[in-house]
Amino acid sequence: MILFFTVIWICGKKFANTLKLRIYMRQSEVRPAVASAGIQQMLTNGATFLEEGEDAVMTFVNSAGYQHPLFTEIENLGNQNLIASNTSINYLLVNNDPRVDVFYAPASTGTNAGSQAGIDQGDGKTPTFPASAKPDDFSQPGAAIAGPDAPATFISAAEAYFLLSEAAARGWISDDAQALYEAGITASFTRWGLTDVDASDYYSQTSVAFPSGGSLADKLKAIITEKWVSMNSNESVEAWCEWRRTNYPDFFVHSATSLIGTGEFPQRLPYPNSEIQTNPNTPVQPLLTAKVWWDVN
Repeated sequence: MILFFTVIWICGKKFANTLKLRIYMRQSEVRPAVASAGIQQMLTNGATFLEEGEDAVMTFVNSAGYQHPLFTEIENLGNQNLIASNTSINYLLVNNDPRVDVFYAPASTGTNAGSQAGIDQGDGKTPTFPASAKPDDFSQPGAAIAGPDAPATFISAAEAYFLLSEAAARGWISDDAQALYEAGITASFTRWGLTDVDASDYYSQTSVAFPSGGSLADKLKAIITEKWVSMNSNESVEAWCEWRRTNYPDFFVHSATSLIGTGEFPQRLPYPNSEIQTNPNTPVQPLLTAKVWWDVN
């Protein structure tokens, strides 16, 4: 906890400003005037945001009682269901993204041993999933994500750059959207021990390069997709929120074993029983497919 609070103390205002920036951007589709004015006012007031190397995280230590909770759970219970999705693995592999080896450990057994391999989204049950298959036959969370001293992310510097890139692409601020986009990718790469050159090689590819001459939709697709990549396994809930807000990335597939209906994606979390039992003002439990107020896409 000491290490975490040191990060927040050093970058306290930047953390707060980046969180506020996220809150404004969350309203982009439902209250764009409010979002735009709020972000512009922040910059007018001289607000600064998290920069490369200033990720707001909670750190853990490889000592009993102080290890990453996911690592502890896997150690105690074994990994029965955390297997890489082909949606993510394939995107990373197709785009020659070296972060694939950070986010995922290669399969250690079976025909995939030594290679990165996932399963189709939700396809973890028989009869479509081989009864003889086991988690070790596929990629699982890498040590940087689920190791004993892996960090838990609150807000990353990469996210700050991508938020500002989106604001620039929308014309809400005068900064260079492409430069901020590339800075976001670079911040993600260096955070995980890769280099600026690795990042440049990656975003120089045609499939990843910022569409500077494209439409706003083209730019938003690039920005949010790369934000999703940077949040892989370390800011998963925020990545889900950004998909609900923007509909990007646009290549997600429905879970093969979904319980909420064919062709449906979950749009919210249910109210927990603790809330229902202790708060008499809890609204009626909505369907998981019911969108929250800021999700109008």
